[in-house]
Amino acid sequence: MGQLTIVTDKAVQQRLRHENSKLTLDIYALITNNSSKKTDPEFADMMANQ
Repeated sequence: MGQLTIVTDKAVQQRLRHENSKLTLDIYALITNNSSKKTDPEFADMMANQ
C-alpha cells in the first residue's frame, strides 16, 4: 500500500487559487453530493445482485 497523504482545505484553496477555503469546501460538497446521487443507486443494485 502507498503512503497516506493528508491535504488540508487551505492547501487545496491555495493551489486552486480560490479566494477563500469556504469556496473550495462548497465546491467539493456540491461535487460529492452530486456524485453520491448517481453512485448510491448503482452501489445498491450491485450489492443486491451479489
